[in-house]
Amino acid sequence: MISSAYFRNHQNFDPVTVNKTEAVVLGFTNLVGADKIVSVYSPDYGQIRGVAHGIKRIKNRFGSSLEPLTHICLIFKSRPNRDLHLIQQADIINNYPELHRDIISLTAGLYVAELIQRLTPVGGDGEPGIFQTILKTLESLTQKADIFPILRIFEVKFLDLLGYRPHLQKCLVCSDSHFKHGWAFCPSMGGLVCHLCRSKFIECRSISPGGIMFLKQALQMDLTMMGRLKIVTSGRKELEEILQSALSRHLVYPLKSYPVLVNLLTGKRHPYNP
Repeated sequence: MISSAYFRNHQNFDPVTVNKTEAVVLGFTNLVGADKIVSVYSPDYGQIRGVAHGIKRIKNRFGSSLEPLTHICLIFKSRPNRDLHLIQQADIINNYPELHRDIISLTAGLYVAELIQRLTPVGGDGEPGIFQTILKTLESLTQKADIFPILRIFEVKFLDLLGYRPHLQKCLVCSDSHFKHGWAFCPSMGGLVCHLCRSKFIECRSISPGGIMFLKQALQMDLTMMGRLKIVTSGRKELEEILQSALSRHLVYPLKSYPVLVNLLTGKRHPYNP
């Protein structure tokens, strides 16, 4: 395990900048002693990783402000060409207490945070669209709505914001837009292929007209309406498999949180699995 003393003893004399921004806490890594490395996402700075000294002590200056899924106002010190910063202060804007009252909604939120942490670069540019999508998704998960369409809408919009917008207008191989014998979604191509062309790609998955319509509506949907789009039971499995396969292409190793969410839902009646 990394010692926090390492970071204190390996500082040079580069100028220090004090930065202030909103952020959502994604997760943390324990250091030796009472310190942690905390990961957050900011609309101004993208994904930030910073050391929070003394956070594991019973009495510390951060309180619960750096717990995962907390919307905060963050003050941190940074140095040029460094990806690891020093967290000075974090004030809670919203800690979404409703999420913590339902284990499935909480796990769904942690799945959202893990995707952000795994697919956005540390030290990259901030993307306000990603930040707003996180906030609106967490807000929707607190409303006791059907979480299945909320997660699918998040996944579609997140892929779009990462630059992987699904192509849904025509076959990406032959450009046919009026094929009558069915469509498939090809993760490696990032969109639809027709019945004739799908044989060229072993990973293609069939998609119904209703599934295509959902993806189109999700891409255009206002974030405040996330909890209102419905998916019929028969179309849920295909959309889940299609979007999970699309996301998996960009992951180095499998997610930890999503299998936990699926296991929690197994055999339990819940809005996600009616």
